[in-house]
Amino acid sequence: MRVLLLIAGRSQRFWPLSEKTLFPVCGTNLLEVTTGRLKETGLDDITLIGGSHNLEDVHRQYPEFPTVEQRDLELGMRGALLDALPSCGNESVMIVCVNDVIDPAGYKSLIEATSDSNTSGAILAQKVERYLPGGYLKLEGDQILEVIEKPGEGNEPSDLVNIVAHIHKDASILLETLRVTPSGTDDGYEQALTKLFKDFVYKAVPYESVWNAV
Repeated sequence: MRVLLLIAGRSQRFWPLSEKTLFPVCGTNLLEVTTGRLKETGLDDITLIGGSHNLEDVHRQYPEFPTVEQRDLELGMRGALLDALPSCGNESVMIVCVNDVIDPAGYKSLIEATSDSNTSGAILAQKVERYLPGGYLKLEGDQILEVIEKPGEGNEPSDLVNIVAHIHKDASILLETLRVTPSGTDDGYEQALTKLFKDFVYKAVPYESVWNAV
């Protein structure tokens, strides 16, 4: 399985510093932590999707990872995947955001959840006890019907909040869905997910360990 690790975000929450992916903390950095945890799970085929603002530094420090440059950062995750998925054919892909730091067990549980031949994908989701301003999963059993962004306290469809650690078992189906999704907004990936949930079985994978959204 190929991992597409998203690192193109321009770190607006990290202002006045411009780039948090490689920012040194206690002898390591966010990219090194996330790739290390992926490798602990046996996920060694990792492609980094970055931007012109950080790929030069990434190449210099981590030449072992292949990279793809996201051409239009305004398109968010949709833009990153439109640039990265064409090289994936119909293989399985795991999409991970470098900002979502989780235990290796989370990646393992995702892989296990998609071992069923009837399942087309899976999304890792934090089980929460209080309201968080994130994307909540609307479910029927463990099958995902919709991701509802920031529904407001008291309107949550479940207690599961989306973590950007997703598996799609056929990258070509995701790519085609992204291509026909209306452009011009930064929520194109979320719109594509809504379409996929209507036609395919995607499972919610509850995660109750530590999640740091950096």
